[in-house]
Amino acid sequence: MEGIYLLILAGCLVQCCLAGTYGKPGDLRLITGDGDDNSGLLQIVGIDISWGTICNDTEWTSANTDVACRQLGYLGGAGTVSYSIEVGTPISIRGVNCTGDEWRLVDCPHVKNAGDCEHIDDIQIACIPPGVEACVATEDGAPALSGRVGEMDDLEPGACVQHCRGYGFLFAAVDLQNRCSCGNEEIEESEPFEECRTEPCSWDEELSCVGEDRAVVYDVQAGNCGGRISGKEGTLLSPGHPIPYEAGLTCTWILEFTSPVTKISYHKVSMVEGDQVKVMFPDFSEDEVIPHSRPSFSKSTSAKRVTVVFTSLNSSTGGDGFFLHFQDDAQCEIPDIMNGSLVTEPGKIYRPGERVRMRCDGSLVYSNASVFCRRDGMWFPTPSCDVYVHGLTVELIWTILIMVIVGLVTLGILFALTAVMLACIKANDSRKSGKVSFIGSKRC
Repeated sequence: MEGIYLLILAGCLVQCCLAGTYGKPGDLRLITGDGDDNSGLLQIVGIDISWGTICNDTEWTSANTDVACRQLGYLGGAGTVSYSIEVGTPISIRGVNCTGDEWRLVDCPHVKNAGDCEHIDDIQIACIPPGVEACVATEDGAPALSGRVGEMDDLEPGACVQHCRGYGFLFAAVDLQNRCSCGNEEIEESEPFEECRTEPCSWDEELSCVGEDRAVVYDVQAGNCGGRISGKEGTLLSPGHPIPYEAGLTCTWILEFTSPVTKISYHKVSMVEGDQVKVMFPDFSEDEVIPHSRPSFSKSTSAKRVTVVFTSLNSSTGGDGFFLHFQDDAQCEIPDIMNGSLVTEPGKIYRPGERVRMRCDGSLVYSNASVFCRRDGMWFPTPSCDVYVHGLTVELIWTILIMVIVGLVTLGILFALTAVMLACIKANDSRKSGKVSFIGSKRC
């Protein structure tokens, strides 16, 4: 008996270790040279709790890339790429076909086996880099944004953003010729981002960069030292982004969430030793202290307000920094239903708007044939199964019984009133004939 308990305990320990090392089924990651860039080989955690690649055995769509990138915490997809990356993992899924509205890639139709796939068919994607606002079209070499201050030609993205930030602009734009422009106008329409990475970069021909007659627009405020960010979704970048941060900084951000549950994703954590990011959650007993180097990870919270503090030592030589993204993570938990259950897929997370069928035991009937997940994370209507007798539910039987009782009481009252009226009529007739009624001589 003790041996059985030890085996069970060992199995639990292995499962916990695997979950901590590999993540949960459906989790995604990008594998590149340093593991921190926004493009590379896409991998997913399979049902066996191990990482695997995704086979592109059908036409991979931009909707697939968008869903994967949003799940990873990016603004969206920027097309596919092709790197020489060797992997030692199996192929987990194939035949992915997203509509673009899904929350996670595993929510899209797919096949959970490798089939005839080989690793040469592994999908590699690019996501929109952090801090990028849009991809816009330019006309006849004109600057993408209206503001120009000083010398702004031949500036790489980091230098352009720093230049515009120094003059108080909200946005910075860089085109194929590295021409920089600044502005405060809102971007009304964005082109597909893959159109902004169809040409070789001028500083590295092996990388694809801004397309012809296109410009990448950056959010200058994303690299501010501290501030307040609110909403269902937002991005926080290390101060000075996209250039390395400075020494001797203390920056505080207040994140205010409007969703019932929010997922915070941490990307590209690359700081000098001694520098750190501290995230203070009111619903956790301890703060999350992010060390100077750590792989990407995510954490969900039901808090409405989170404080983020970044500090760099006075002796710091600066680093690439960090990228933090938060987004709505509302989901409906699978409930325990008396005498029934929901027809669900193992390991799947159900998001607002999704509908699920009910299954009741053999002697029961549905109170609702299906239920759907609301935006507040609750099922509607409330899932339940009702007991029935000879085709009638208990609730209906009680309703009929009460109606019968009320009907019988009403008939009894009417019968009594009728009897009294008849007795009065008989008494009046007897008095007129000179006889005394059995109810006395008083008039009715």
